[in-house]
Amino acid sequence: MFSLSELKIGRFRFKIPLLIPLVFSISLMLTILVIRSDNECALEHEKTKELHVISEQIENDFCKTAGKAESRADMIATIPSIGKAFKDEDRNGLIHLLLPMFREQKKNFGVTGVQFNKIPAATFLRLHKPESYGDDLSDYRETVVSVHKFKSKQKGLELGRSGLAIRGVVPVFYEKEHIGSLEFLFSFSSILEKIKKTTDADISIFINKKKYDEICTDVSNEKEKKEKKLTDEQLEVINTIGKFRYLDSTNKEKIMSLMTSTYLSKSTEFYTVFPIVDGKEEGVALEPLFDFSGAKIGVIVISKNFDKINAQYQDKFAKNIIIKLIQLLLVLMISIFVYNAWLM
Repeated sequence: MFSLSELKIGRFRFKIPLLIPLVFSISLMLTILVIRSDNECALEHEKTKELHVISEQIENDFCKTAGKAESRADMIATIPSIGKAFKDEDRNGLIHLLLPMFREQKKNFGVTGVQFNKIPAATFLRLHKPESYGDDLSDYRETVVSVHKFKSKQKGLELGRSGLAIRGVVPVFYEKEHIGSLEFLFSFSSILEKIKKTTDADISIFINKKKYDEICTDVSNEKEKKEKKLTDEQLEVINTIGKFRYLDSTNKEKIMSLMTSTYLSKSTEFYTVFPIVDGKEEGVALEPLFDFSGAKIGVIVISKNFDKINAQYQDKFAKNIIIKLIQLLLVLMISIFVYNAWLM
């Protein structure tokens, strides 16, 4: 007769073949969930890191360009003949001396403007727009006001009548007398295009709507008005999102389809979102845009398609699942072998 203990062992042996595939299935499901979670976290970290690197590149390029603007202005401001012509208010003399230089700088180095300003804060000569001079800058050109007040250099981003520019502004002296300032301007649009070529990311600039309306009164929208057959009012509506006004982008159609007032209003620091547009994920980073003084004037938006990196991580996920499946199958085979050996 069977003892009670032998009966229990027999029942246990009978249940083991049922437990092995059950444990295998549970282990496989848990493994897939863990690998998927780790893969998604690693993927989001990788995309956020790449967007952050692009952001740092933009900032570095802005700083380098501002340094170039300042050094060029400083070099020209120290030429005695330039100082004398400025002191004598010889506008034509300055044009004769500097126009060839400006044309070369514009053609080959991305300089978009060279401007002389008289004390306290009025334009004397714009080489990029010689017919326009004499306007008061004191209400909106803080770099000029600061340079004239403290007789020290200023550089960085600043809004002007024609929009946003990277500026280097230096004081001009003649025979030790402070007579005004000279500035070189670079367009940030060329920097955006450069970054797009090296990173395949689209960069866009939005400006605080109130500041834009107060300062950027000479921004030309004629091309867009003609292409889209819109009035000034209609153009203003489609270019305004919440409290921000669109200024420039390497891909306007794309960015305007992605952007919302909620995204822009949250841009008090660097942050990322990954919206789905037309069934495709788009990586978007937003961060505040500061002028030379550290005041927030708008938002920089970086948008990048991550189809390639998504595909790489999907492939990595599939390979990890296959490896874990093989490992679990080996464990299953060993378990079956041990079980059969135990029955013998």
